[in-house]
Amino acid sequence: MTKATISLLLAGFVLAGPGVAMSQVIAPDSSTPASAIQSDPARGSSSFANPSLGATFTSVGGDLRHMFARDNAGVLTMFGTAALFATRWDRVAVGEARELPSGLVSAGNPTGALVTQLGGAFATFAIGKVTHSSRVTTLGSHLIRAQVSSQIVVQTLKFAAERSRPDSTDHFSFPSGHTASAFATATVLQRDFGWKVGIPAYAVGAWVAASRMGSNKHYLSDVLAGAAIGMSAGRAVTIGSNRMKFDVGVAPATGGAAVMFTKRN
Repeated sequence: MTKATISLLLAGFVLAGPGVAMSQVIAPDSSTPASAIQSDPARGSSSFANPSLGATFTSVGGDLRHMFARDNAGVLTMFGTAALFATRWDRVAVGEARELPSGLVSAGNPTGALVTQLGGAFATFAIGKVTHSSRVTTLGSHLIRAQVSSQIVVQTLKFAAERSRPDSTDHFSFPSGHTASAFATATVLQRDFGWKVGIPAYAVGAWVAASRMGSNKHYLSDVLAGAAIGMSAGRAVTIGSNRMKFDVGVAPATGGAAVMFTKRN
């Protein structure tokens, strides 16, 4: 593995579509704790164990408010600060990403695409309904809500920032929508299933982030901002359902950025 590859893996610590694939096949057994099924904070109900599609969408307004609540302030502040400092290494990171194998880059882009992530979320929801599994239905609802809320924020910022992409194809570079979608999925999976699912989801996310930079579509600061939005959305829709609490920190480094997760009781 080249120095450039290692740097990009650190720089693009985001999640991606394989996490969605896992969400479609992982069904909890009887050992799944009751705490894993959350109450719906947006609607104030005591149980959100078998949500309807209508209730899923009506919860988005509350999810947007929770994205910017105190619980997510630390994530948004740290990633936002890192994105700001990372602008000085934006072109260096893109240059290193473009050294990655073209096949690896081209395969990563559709994995993090909204159509893939949101499609997987709807598929999970449908599977839950067909199989009468309230747990899988709830997971699908979480994924849908995280995708919708994160993309509302992403698209709003894209039109406000009007940042030109590295390849100058348009002015919607900031923030990275692929990164936000992928990070939203991974955060939901980690909080609903724990780190044995979360770790591979986040690891694959580095591939998606590198692909977006390697395809000359996003800067390092774009993917860091997208990661912040995706993580905040995933946390907002899974309040009270995570098995393991953790603190997240991010620090820019030459040619990349290091993201650190620390378990807390």
